[in-house]
Amino acid sequence: MNKGTKSLEHGSIGETRTKELLIDRFFILERSLDDEGADFIIQKRLSSLTGIEPARLGIVQAKYRENVNSEIELKEEYVIGDKETKHEFFLLIHTGKEDSKEKFFLTAEQISKFPLKSGTYRISSLKGSSYKEISNTNILNKIENCMKEVEFINNQKFVQRYLSGALNEREKLKEDYYMHLIESDENFIKATRVFKEQLGKKVSEVVKQLDVVTQIIKSDDPSEIIGQLNDLGEIKYLDVESMKLILDELNGLARGFNHHKENIKRYKERLEGLNENTKSKIISFKYEMEKKLLSQIKVGNRSNKIYYSKVAVEPKRTKVDLNIYQTGEYTGEPFIAKYERSECGCFYFFFTWAIHNQHDDYWNVSNITECIFESIIPKFVDFLA
Repeated sequence: MNKGTKSLEHGSIGETRTKELLIDRFFILERSLDDEGADFIIQKRLSSLTGIEPARLGIVQAKYRENVNSEIELKEEYVIGDKETKHEFFLLIHTGKEDSKEKFFLTAEQISKFPLKSGTYRISSLKGSSYKEISNTNILNKIENCMKEVEFINNQKFVQRYLSGALNEREKLKEDYYMHLIESDENFIKATRVFKEQLGKKVSEVVKQLDVVTQIIKSDDPSEIIGQLNDLGEIKYLDVESMKLILDELNGLARGFNHHKENIKRYKERLEGLNENTKSKIISFKYEMEKKLLSQIKVGNRSNKIYYSKVAVEPKRTKVDLNIYQTGEYTGEPFIAKYERSECGCFYFFFTWAIHNQHDDYWNVSNITECIFESIIPKFVDFLA
């Protein structure tokens, strides 16, 4: 069975077992399934028609793992928002088959205790932990109790953003802008992410200011609505001055980001000048370079030593040859020494770099290659032209 088929099978198993557990006490309003598992949007079943409160929704992310100790990644925004725990978010992990079935359940608060790295919680080593659950009733009680702590309006916003994929939008940029077509393009890429993040925070402030307007829209009682107005017929608790200040700050952020206009224009012009074949060679070069460096990075002892490398790229096959030589002590960043063309149609460049003990190999490779790509790919594009 190939990896993709196996992942889909695991997702289906996690979905089926979770649905069987939840259906006894919750309506399942919506669910999505991918190769990582399933997301269920749930609402508590009504036991009577008296004392009805606005329905709060929960999100249960379900997964199946053959090895329950394997690492699971969850974005911080699913767990923490506006500096508060998202009590409506839950993680349910299934493992084993037939008589060996087991399940592990975590609330958002429990997830937040795991290591957080680059905006992602890393959940691992669950085998033998207190998160193992035998009783379905115990899981359902925990979900129900957590959902009682959720404010209705904030709950609706979070679930809508989760369903729409808006929680991922702040980091999202087109893949074409990760090709490093001009030098120092990382400056405007980073600035774009920061700008979107800052705008997102300001929008959250605006939405919070408009909560009173949302309450008026949702109300079906005219006397209740009129009670939200002051003697001048204006909406109470709507801080107009604060709203103006937020809008001024939004424009200030926009003016700051506008400083990158020329570099973005230059990048866009160069991107539009590339054909699909050249794009493919750039992407292949990046992939091959990262793979080659990762396979070689264990050469030598694990210490902050400087290494000198010669890289030869054969564009026709996008073949990358990388040689590594240790040269001495070093604690800085990768440095490109020079680059040149060869008579046989290859592209050569030389660079120095270092392994840092405090980080894993993937971090080291990512750190090294980003510096290399930013300097080399613009020259590599010229070479391919």
